[in-house]
Amino acid sequence: MAVVLTDEMRAVLAELQPATSPEELQALMSRLAAPLQSFVREVMEPDQSVTDTRTELQDLYLLLYSDRVALNAVGFTEVERQRLRDAVRALLTVDGVFTKQIRFGEWRPRSVEEVCKASVPWRGKLRVKAAQAFFFDDAKVATYQDHNATGTLEEEELDLKTLVAAAKQDAAELEAVGFTADDLREGERLLAEAEGRDILGVIGIRTQADMKLTRNKLLTLCVLLARHARTAAASAHWNNPDAAARFERVSFRNAIRRIRPARATNGASSGNAPTPTPVTEPVDA
Repeated sequence: MAVVLTDEMRAVLAELQPATSPEELQALMSRLAAPLQSFVREVMEPDQSVTDTRTELQDLYLLLYSDRVALNAVGFTEVERQRLRDAVRALLTVDGVFTKQIRFGEWRPRSVEEVCKASVPWRGKLRVKAAQAFFFDDAKVATYQDHNATGTLEEEELDLKTLVAAAKQDAAELEAVGFTADDLREGERLLAEAEGRDILGVIGIRTQADMKLTRNKLLTLCVLLARHARTAAASAHWNNPDAAARFERVSFRNAIRRIRPARATNGASSGNAPTPTPVTEPVDA
């Protein structure tokens, strides 16, 4: 029988939504820096789909909320629940990009040349719209004529800062000739990419390997925090088997596994302990 979510349960689950901006993800990762360093002694990889683990984490989070009074009595406070919440949100953010972009071959770091070329259509649209909006103001039109003459990331960043700032200042005039709020947001996105402040760049992710390692670190942290929460629940309900059983049903037994060691290239044992290396094949189907 399917579980019917109440409005209260939906509100609790809404707390686990992925970050929606670079600044939000950066804030999450900043708060998680200490637990990542302290608790994650060995980075694991998924042993089941991250979607299944996400469901388990959501189920546990609902239980932690409904039993918060009993858990608080044994020292599992709002601080611990918030830490788990931050870890889950960061995991879902990074894994969402991993799943939707890398898995379907749509994501890879852009070269400097590609970053500079990406803004050309946007610059062109802004230039012609400004030429119409400020036809009788030569100085204003000249403001929008910038192009990246050197092809460097430094000039790209400087130009986009100038153009985005001018477009914000002249938003009303530009909107009147068809340069929309969405167009302005596109310029801000291009600037964020040039500055390395996109949703992943803010936390140092520049390659697929960076993304996978970060995803696995966050997954490992989430599972460790979830298992810690279950031990707190066992303590809080040590004399209430029915209440304890609710937490026991949320199992993270198959959530993560140790990174598979690299195999010797010649097929023979080298006699040395193999160095663990992340696998390259994605786990999710």
